[in-house]
Amino acid sequence: MKVISLNTWGARTGIHSLTDFLRVHHDTDVFCFQEIWQKSEAMRTPYGMFFGAYNTEGEPFDDIVFDLFDQLKTHLNDFHGFFRPAVFDFFGNAIFVRKNITIVHEQEIFVHKHKEYIDENNIQNHARNIQSVTLKLPKAHLTIVNIHGIAGGEKKDTPERLVQSLNVLQFLSTLDHPYLLCGDFNLAPETQSIAMFENAGMANLIKQYGITSTRSQFYKKPQRYADYAFASPTLHVTSFSVLPDEISDHLALQIVCHPEP
Repeated sequence: MKVISLNTWGARTGIHSLTDFLRVHHDTDVFCFQEIWQKSEAMRTPYGMFFGAYNTEGEPFDDIVFDLFDQLKTHLNDFHGFFRPAVFDFFGNAIFVRKNITIVHEQEIFVHKHKEYIDENNIQNHARNIQSVTLKLPKAHLTIVNIHGIAGGEKKDTPERLVQSLNVLQFLSTLDHPYLLCGDFNLAPETQSIAMFENAGMANLIKQYGITSTRSQFYKKPQRYADYAFASPTLHVTSFSVLPDEISDHLALQIVCHPEP
């Protein structure tokens, strides 16, 4: 089972660089994407303008691909695609699963605030959800969880981030089979919010494989960590790497894994 997790940055480096990346990595079984946009009338409302989809003149910002989910569906036409917005119906996470894999269940769970919550005084403080898909594999079920954590400010512990981690852990505790948690956590590696997953028995693949950065040249701030992958104790990880492709301000994570026999 090959999984790739990528914060797409709204395909701001160009849709063609992203689709070229997908073509090169087309042997992937599951893609977990963050910062996915889907065209919606809500984008033209004051909320959409506030979030950055349109400027005050009602004109779209031209560096974001606003129909990104639809474009990904076109390029990944042998995958089932699932979009789970965190901001109304136009911005959130997406998972694509190859069509020859049996999908048992796909769902979302809000882990920060509630659906459609947005703080009008702080654009970064909006509802946050995790997206999960459970797959039936030859030897066991496997659940893959896609996260885009609370953003804004330094990537340090806050009460909200600690609660977010607790909420994610609460969901994971309901699973009776192997799982993989991956995505953009917006957290520094030394935070308690990250340590909570390690203390729960999960393997922190960023730490285990000695990764020194998950950021590309497009990210100009000094903090070089944001993205992580955590494997449950019964998930066997064959390989893990951070891919070098400069297609976002994040680098993609690639995990090859299978449930333990």
